[in-house]
Amino acid sequence: MAIEILRNSNSLEINGSSSNISITTKTLNSGFSNERKSFNISGKVKKNTPTIIGTFKLTASENKKLTKAPSLRLKNKTSKLNSYLRIQLDTVSKDSSGNINSYLYNLVYTGKEKVSKTNKLRYSLISDAKKIITKTTGITRVTFGETDVSEAGEKRAITVHGTPNSEFKIAVNKITDTKDLNQIGRDFENTITSSIENSIISDTKANSTIAANDGIMNIIHTKLDSNGKYSFVQKIDKATSDTRYSINILPTSASPLLNSRGIWDTNRSGWENWYSKILYQYINPTITLRVTTANLFFSINGQAIPGSGTQVYSRTYRGERFERDKSLGTITYKLVTTTGSGKTLTTDSGGSSPGGDGVPVFSNFVQTSSDWTNSVSADNYGNIIEITNIAVSGSGTSTYTLTLDAKVVQFGAKSVIMTLDLDTVITVSA
Repeated sequence: MAIEILRNSNSLEINGSSSNISITTKTLNSGFSNERKSFNISGKVKKNTPTIIGTFKLTASENKKLTKAPSLRLKNKTSKLNSYLRIQLDTVSKDSSGNINSYLYNLVYTGKEKVSKTNKLRYSLISDAKKIITKTTGITRVTFGETDVSEAGEKRAITVHGTPNSEFKIAVNKITDTKDLNQIGRDFENTITSSIENSIISDTKANSTIAANDGIMNIIHTKLDSNGKYSFVQKIDKATSDTRYSINILPTSASPLLNSRGIWDTNRSGWENWYSKILYQYINPTITLRVTTANLFFSINGQAIPGSGTQVYSRTYRGERFERDKSLGTITYKLVTTTGSGKTLTTDSGGSSPGGDGVPVFSNFVQTSSDWTNSVSADNYGNIIEITNIAVSGSGTSTYTLTLDAKVVQFGAKSVIMTLDLDTVITVSA
């Protein structure tokens, strides 16, 4: 017996039919592109009588199939030998999908004369194998656009793809979350304490329902068309708070391709065995720079002074979640005492804050080193700003000016208000 792996990765096994038949092999042109295996069969048979001298089995390599039956081709056609070798099919083996993975043949030799070592019969074995293409069936993918949904709402095209006529159920729901507002972070799922889920598939699109943890849900229960598609448009309303949505699909048959990238959760609470994907609709954050005073003897940037209480002046800047590097330019606060009051505005003499009152200082790392509230990103939902070049002028006069340069390094996950108390900066004369 002799077994060799051929250049095309098929394996060839040759067995002699008796002890009179000898089989040896060797490798020709080893290591080169024309490398090949040589089988040498020798022995004795009765002259002029077709004799089975052995068998050969050709087997395809893993994940391949034999696309046609092997054949023998005489190499030395100019030889004057009349003897010949032919092959006789014995068995064809197939896998569970009907792909041929091996052939077994009898080797039948008819000897007409004595064949010497110097005058041999030489044959080439012709075989071919191709990679087995696994046909996918069932639902292969679902397209639905980006994971983030616009704050303004959207109309989303949702398309299910797969083998024509594949059956499935699909649900699209809005998730109403109750959150712990003391928790801060980008992933607001970590702040959720409880959730309720409700279908947003309209009654005109839905054709069935299911009983879920949160009650009866509208779903679409249908099949793909002859082109292997089913598509519908889902309306998502404008957000009034950070909101989650779920797309859930339950195929009768799911192709391995459906979750090949691992984007679907197949064990989501209440939707076990469904393929679930969560979409996020965020409210874009704002950063508000605010100044306040309890003193009613001066106005801030010309606004009306309230009759009582605290005077508030705010500038609000809107961005997208985690948007970076937005200059706010130079911000000016012009403080002017009321006409005829005889009041003046003077920088407090206690020294620059936080060591004492006076020209304010800003820190986005240490809150106790900053005169603005909520200035530290670790505690304000990730909002990072820089305030530099803080300067004052007009101290001791009726018109006092505070200027600063501001830049948003990064908008955070939620809005924040940073407040400066002007009563720690200036003193109004008696």
